Amino acid sequence: MLGAVILCILFSSIVNIIGNAAAKPIYDVISKSSIFSADKQMIISEYCEDMTEKARCGEYHDFLMCDNKVENLTDVLSLAEKSNPFIVGGRGVGKTALVEGLAYRIACGNVPEKIKNKKILKINISKLVVRESESQGSALTILEGIFDEVKSDQVILFIDDIGQIYKIPGILALIKNNLCNSDIKIIASATDEEYGDVLKEHNLSQDYTYVFLEEPSKFDTFRILKYLKDDIEENQNIKILDEVLMDIVNLTGRYMKNKCYPNKAVDILNLALVSAQKNLDDEIQVTRQDVVEAISKVTNMSIGDLSEDEAEILETMRDRIKKIVIGQKSAVDVVCAAVKRGRLGLCDENKPRASFLFVGPSGVGKSELAKVIGEEIGSFIDIDMLILGNKHSIENLIGSTKSKSELIEKITKNPYSVVMFDNIDSADEAELSVIYEILDRGFLTDFAGKKVDFTNAIVILAADLGDKITDSNNKEAALKELLNKNFVEKIRKSVMNNVTDVVFFNTLSKENYVKIIRGKIAKLESRLHGFGINAKVSDDVIAYICDLCCGDENLYGARAIDKIIQEDIELPISDLMMKRKLRSGEKVRCVLDGKKINFNVVNNT
Repeated sequence: MLGAVILCILFSSIVNIIGNAAAKPIYDVISKSSIFSADKQMIISEYCEDMTEKARCGEYHDFLMCDNKVENLTDVLSLAEKSNPFIVGGRGVGKTALVEGLAYRIACGNVPEKIKNKKILKINISKLVVRESESQGSALTILEGIFDEVKSDQVILFIDDIGQIYKIPGILALIKNNLCNSDIKIIASATDEEYGDVLKEHNLSQDYTYVFLEEPSKFDTFRILKYLKDDIEENQNIKILDEVLMDIVNLTGRYMKNKCYPNKAVDILNLALVSAQKNLDDEIQVTRQDVVEAISKVTNMSIGDLSEDEAEILETMRDRIKKIVIGQKSAVDVVCAAVKRGRLGLCDENKPRASFLFVGPSGVGKSELAKVIGEEIGSFIDIDMLILGNKHSIENLIGSTKSKSELIEKITKNPYSVVMFDNIDSADEAELSVIYEILDRGFLTDFAGKKVDFTNAIVILAADLGDKITDSNNKEAALKELLNKNFVEKIRKSVMNNVTDVVFFNTLSKENYVKIIRGKIAKLESRLHGFGINAKVSDDVIAYICDLCCGDENLYGARAIDKIIQEDIELPISDLMMKRKLRSGEKVRCVLDGKKINFNVVNNT
C-alpha cells in the first residue's frame, strides 16, 4: 500500500515538471494564433479610438488654420528616417485638431501614397494613467498589447499629451523600442512646457521630427468660427451673425489672455449656443449678450454693460469699505474710483486695470484695503516680498522646473484679482524686473518663456513708511519727503513711474483706533452668540485696549489689536468654556479692574 502511494507521488511530480516545461512554448504558440486576438481587439477598442473611421463618419473637418502644417505631417510620415512627427504648441492652439485634419485627408484619400492606406489610432492616455494608479504596472502591459496588435496593420498611433505617459515606469523604453519598427508610426504631441521639462530631458530628438504649432491669429480664428458657424446653421437651425463671431474673437482676446486661440473662442461659441437655445422663440439666434454671459461664467469676471444691480453695488462700494477700513477716506476714494474705471473698460488693455503704490506707517490699513477690494471684485493674492527675500525668491514669482509658482497658478485661475506685493522695498533687482514687466506690459514671463496675463488684475505695491512721523501739520507732505529720500533708492524709478497712483495712508488717530476695536469686538460678540453665549465688553476695556495700541511702544498699529483681543479676551473666555465655567445660555461681562480684565459669568437659571 505504501509503495503504491509513493509511485503516485512520483508520477504526479513528473507530470508537473513536464507540464511546466511545456507551458511557455504552448502559451507562445496559442498567443500567436487567433485564439487571443479577441482580447487584444478589446484592448484596442477600450484604450484607442479610430480617428480615420470617425473622419469617414463626418465627425472631423479639414484642418482650417495652415494647410502647410498638415503637409508637414505627411512629409515627416513619408521620411525614411525619423518619420515620427512630434507636434509642440501651447495648450489650445489646435494640436489635436491638426491630427484630426490629417485623419480627414486620409479618409478622403488626399494624402501621399505611403500613408494612403493607414489609419490613425488615438491612445486614451487618461485611461492608461488611471489604470496605472489603480494597478501598478498594468498600463505598461496594456501599451505593450497595443503595440503588438498594430504592428501588422499599417497603423499610425497618436499619443496626445505624451508628457503624461512618460511618468509611467518603463513606458519610455517601450516607445523607443517600437519607434525603431518601420511598421509603426507614432505622432506625439506636447505643450511647450512639457517639451521643455520632460522631453528634452529624455533626449527624444533622435526619435522624432518636430512640428511646431503657433497660436493662430485673430483672423485665422475668425475663419475657423465662420466654418463652424456654417455647419451649425445648417444642422441645428440656429442663426449666428458674423458680428457675433467677431465679438467672440475680440472678447476672448481681451478677457481670456491666459488661454490660446482657437480653443478659447470655440469653447465660448459652444457655451453661447447653449445659452441661446434656452430662448423659446421660433428663431434661435446667438447674440452678443450670450457671448458676454459665457465669458463671464468662465472667467468669474463681470464684463459687458453694467446691470442695474452691479451699478448699484459699485456705487455703494466706497461706503461699505469705509466702514471696514477706518481713517483712510482719501485712499478708499482713489482706489474705488480706479475700480469703477476698470470695470467700465476705460483702462489701457495692455496694462493691469489699475496699479497703486500704498505708502504709510505699519498697521494703518494698507493690507486691509487691498484685501477688501479683492473680496469685492473677485479674489485677493498676497505676495510678501519680505518672506521671499532669499536667493531662490525669483522662483516663487516665475516658477521653476521643480515647482510651479503660486502667483501664476492663482492669477491663471482667477484673472480678475487684486495682487498685492507687500514690503516692496525688500524686493531685489530680479523681483523688481518681474514686477516692472507686469506693470508696464500687463504680463509676466514665467521660467519656460510663457506669458501670463495680468491685464484683468489690480496690482498693489505696499511699503511701511512714516512710523516715526508724529506731530507734523502736513503728514502727507512728510511722507512724500520720506518717499523721495529713502524709498526711491530701493525701488527703480521705472517701477514707480508705472503705477497709476501713489496712495498715502494716514497715521491712525485715537478715535480711529476706538472704531476699529469696537468693530472687532462686535464680531467676537457675534461669534460667541453662535455658541449661545451673551458676551458684553465694557467701554473701559475698549479704552484700555486703545491705550495699549496708541502707546509709543506699539510698532504694529492696528495689527496689534487682534493680538491683544486674542490674548486678553478670547483665550480667557475659551478657558472658561473648556472648564465648563461658561456654558450656552449664560452671560459673560468683560470689565476692567485696574490693568486687568475680569470676566463675570451670569447664570440665567
